[in-house]
Amino acid sequence: MEYQHPETRATEEEKRNGWKDPYGVLFSADRKKLIKANMELTEYRIPDGVETICCNAFLICRQLKSVTLPPSVRVIGEWAFNCCSSLTHIELNEGLQTIEKNIFINCPALKELTLPKTLVHIGHNPCPGNSLDRLTCLSPHFKVCNNMLLTADSRRLISYFGKESQVVVPQGVEEIGNVAFLDLPNLTEVSLPDSLTRIGAKAFAGCKELNDINLPHSLIAIGDYAFQDSSISFLTLPPLLSEMGANPFKSTIPFFLNSYSPHFVVHDHSLYTADGTKLISYWHQAQKEVLPEGLQQIDHGAFGYHFHLEQIQLPSTLTTIGQEAFALCFRLQTINLPPSLQNIGHMAFTKCNAMQQIVIPPHTKEHYAELLTHICCEEMIPKLTEQPTQPIK
Repeated sequence: MEYQHPETRATEEEKRNGWKDPYGVLFSADRKKLIKANMELTEYRIPDGVETICCNAFLICRQLKSVTLPPSVRVIGEWAFNCCSSLTHIELNEGLQTIEKNIFINCPALKELTLPKTLVHIGHNPCPGNSLDRLTCLSPHFKVCNNMLLTADSRRLISYFGKESQVVVPQGVEEIGNVAFLDLPNLTEVSLPDSLTRIGAKAFAGCKELNDINLPHSLIAIGDYAFQDSSISFLTLPPLLSEMGANPFKSTIPFFLNSYSPHFVVHDHSLYTADGTKLISYWHQAQKEVLPEGLQQIDHGAFGYHFHLEQIQLPSTLTTIGQEAFALCFRLQTINLPPSLQNIGHMAFTKCNAMQQIVIPPHTKEHYAELLTHICCEEMIPKLTEQPTQPIK
């Protein structure tokens, strides 16, 4: 019978009723879950009997250099060793079956890792942005080839950990997993195979020098923020592309895009869904912008980092402004919020330092003041300006 790993998020009850060892590490009462490590640890040998390392268990243990796991551990939860900046050595035990996503994120000192032969499940890239020098895989369910970690059948590329500027993804790969190439400073060019159908969330995010990539005709889906903060200057959306997550091109400007997909259109230096109801990405260099009627949603970060934009007129049909939609628009001075607006995302207007006026419907100042506080844009409250009430004819 296949092992079913337990929940890796500790409950409040487990935390309250937990047990601490002499090193200040918190476990569940039955001592099968390691819930939270002492941030002062420098090295630690996890006691035998522990089956689960909970998510964020070693979060910000910056002094931790070495960890040894016992044979009893079966699963490591997501972000378990997040920000363990001194971690150089960890022994993943035989018996380990599951590692969830991003378990070694922000661990720059970790240069070597061995995946045990019992490992069956891997979440997203276990070491995003870390550029391991050496990854050894003993599990028959995965393989390492040309500094890439793939599933054994080569259909899913889990991570790339090399330092080359040019990378060729092998034929047969159908999916590039979430954060597979995250934050690789040397990457400039990627060649994708004709077999590829999906690019995961933030797959190439933070690859600031990446400027050359061709999307194959076979591509069906692009995930959230897939090319965020890259240097891509030209891209063509292929005809089979039908799924697109939150703004894959956030903060990728200046940028030129063509679309052969019937599901997406490029209009006035902006990417929209074909029905015109959602603006996904905007990369025009205009000072003033009037968005078309019929538009209902502005995607996450759609206007972020646009230094030229000073004024924008929103349509009467708009219902949703995504998170960070206008973040860091340093010159944006005026924006109107129509009566149709229902949702504003987190930090939608953060760092809009030149903002002079946010025009809102009559008698709504209290509502918008509360909303701006909720989305962490309190500095915009003094800019709220109600439209005058129209006289009754």
